[in-house]
Amino acid sequence: MTTLLKNAKYLLPDCVSWGEGDILLAGGRIAAVGALPQGAEADEVIDARGKLVIPGFINAHAHSYTGYLKGSIDCMPLDIYMLHAIAGGSSRSAREIYVSTMVEALEMLKSGTTSVVDHFSERPSLTTEGLRSAADAFDNLGMRANIATMFADRGFLDTIPLLPGELPDEVRDRPSGRAQSPEEYIAVVEQAYLDARERDGRVRVILGTDGPQRCSDHLLELTGELERKYEMGWQTHALEAKTQAVFAREQYGVGLIEHMRDMGLLNSRLSLVHAVWLSEREMERICALKISPINVSVHATDPKLRCTLLGNKRADKSLELMRRFGQAGIVMNGQIVLCPGFNDGAQLQRTMEDMAAWGFASCSIVPVGLTTYRQGLAKLRPVDREEAAAVIDQVEAFAGKCLEQYGSRMFFCSDEFYIRAGRDLPEEEYYEGYVQLENGVGMLRSLITEFESGLRLEDEAVKAAPFTIATGVS
Repeated sequence: MTTLLKNAKYLLPDCVSWGEGDILLAGGRIAAVGALPQGAEADEVIDARGKLVIPGFINAHAHSYTGYLKGSIDCMPLDIYMLHAIAGGSSRSAREIYVSTMVEALEMLKSGTTSVVDHFSERPSLTTEGLRSAADAFDNLGMRANIATMFADRGFLDTIPLLPGELPDEVRDRPSGRAQSPEEYIAVVEQAYLDARERDGRVRVILGTDGPQRCSDHLLELTGELERKYEMGWQTHALEAKTQAVFAREQYGVGLIEHMRDMGLLNSRLSLVHAVWLSEREMERICALKISPINVSVHATDPKLRCTLLGNKRADKSLELMRRFGQAGIVMNGQIVLCPGFNDGAQLQRTMEDMAAWGFASCSIVPVGLTTYRQGLAKLRPVDREEAAAVIDQVEAFAGKCLEQYGSRMFFCSDEFYIRAGRDLPEEEYYEGYVQLENGVGMLRSLITEFESGLRLEDEAVKAAPFTIATGVS
């Protein structure tokens, strides 16, 4: 099956420029772009005039088993949430696994995501049939997927640092453990990995332990041996919550990542997901390996003000980490949520100057967003028109100095500031490739540019017609 996209406008590898021409798809793959081979024909021809063609997005961490669980578990602490998620995601048939994976995959495709690392869970035991069902779902939709096989051989409650008596006797004395041994798990993963290699290459199986603290050292050793045998890759949750950091210290006498390092398990193919409760030595390891980029919610560099804004009396401790990361050459991108009367004016100036000195690559300044549900919280107010204008002037003035000194503006106000101030949006060149697009910096300019570009692709003027735009109010 071949498909020809004619008259397409497509994103070039620099992720900034656009090319125009045809795109030939053959056997589910891109066969040619731009100038096509002489006499190229296709089973299906699609006129892509007025359309933009971009590579699919990549979701680096997802859980296909949650396709059935969305909206079923309310906001709650992670350890309690996990009890509900484990119960809701257990004892599924192969058909249920297929449908849940399909639901999750379709949701990703609708957002433009075509590749995923699926941290796959099948409880109480991992099976080749379950993994095949998930792989079939991704295959049938044409998605690329690395299916990371979640597993742990320690009972969940055995890995929470509870004091004696905190659990009822009937719960504490209930037998724990797995219906599957580490050796059985490794055998299933190896067979599934080899089976996946018989497919067309879009779907792979990799290792995916639940979390190192929930695995015995024996299981971790077997996992490391299998990973090194095939260099297949390994994704695992790590240090998602403070309880995990506390348990690791109690269990190993060192941090969790330090323990994995001592076991020889760290390499460039290991993906540690979340990892927000790192120890001092683990931070040093990040510096030594120059792991980048790191995205930081800064808000203020005045120690007391930062603690106030984050509601954390230890929030000032991370300021020294930012300095160290910058000195180590780690790429950092920041965000400042501006709260009038707190971190604006002189405090904003101090924060920008400190971040520039510490080596941040970019930073967005966004206005605080407020809801009516603020009982018992600090009295904050929205940014008004005059304050928005003042912030724009202040940030652009400092960004101009950064451009002269560092070759980049580094600091960018979000679109909302310009809207509130009634100011015109900067031109596209101002945004330096939209480095802070995810924080609402340049979204409107990007939309306008793409819309105008689409209009230029039209061969003739389009007659005006009624249309409706659905909007919302926050």
